[in-house]
Amino acid sequence: MGKTDKYINPTYKKIAKKYVDDGSVIGMFGFTKKDKFSKLWRKMDFYDLRLSNWDINSDWKDGKTYKSIICLRTSGFAKNVLNLLDSFYDRLKTGGVLLVDWSLGSEHYPRDIEGVTWGWSFEGERSYGKYNGKKCFLYSSCLTDDCLKSKPFFDLCYRSSRYGQYRGVKDWAKQIRSEFMSHEIGSNKDILDRFEILHEKNWTPIHKNGRFQLYTIQVLKKR
Repeated sequence: MGKTDKYINPTYKKIAKKYVDDGSVIGMFGFTKKDKFSKLWRKMDFYDLRLSNWDINSDWKDGKTYKSIICLRTSGFAKNVLNLLDSFYDRLKTGGVLLVDWSLGSEHYPRDIEGVTWGWSFEGERSYGKYNGKKCFLYSSCLTDDCLKSKPFFDLCYRSSRYGQYRGVKDWAKQIRSEFMSHEIGSNKDILDRFEILHEKNWTPIHKNGRFQLYTIQVLKKR
């Protein structure tokens, strides 16, 4: 989890309580131990790079399967979001539920000389993928058509429109949305081929230091 925990944890907990099956062992991916969030449930298996039992970018389709899997604040480390969804699909029982989140943007992420990028910092490097010659975070999210049309996404576009290459663009919201749609990121089709979307929430919590970020949480049911 991270600095925005107190702004988003209540929402995460409310959604998780509704959809996660507490009658079975839950696969907790990106968690090392029981914490304030995972204490909601009784039986869990923890997977994390620090536990030496999970690398998000390795081949981990084979292994124990679950009725419920939770992966929060971790998807941004994925080099290929479609491979990530494929791996979760294989680790879920038929009809099983995946609770996963994605995040984008924010004015506190690394800036190029022209202003804001969609990138973030990890071990001193930009995340995977390229946009205008820059490595970026764009590929590590799976945004549905509804998300790209939502007010929170529009709000993030508005913040970004004040910087860099978006200055002077007449319809900056359309321009930014088209950039997302034209790149090989996740989309409605990529999700719906594998999952039914039971729930999706998009929002932009702004905490006291003014950082602005788009959060998307999805509850996906294996078809």
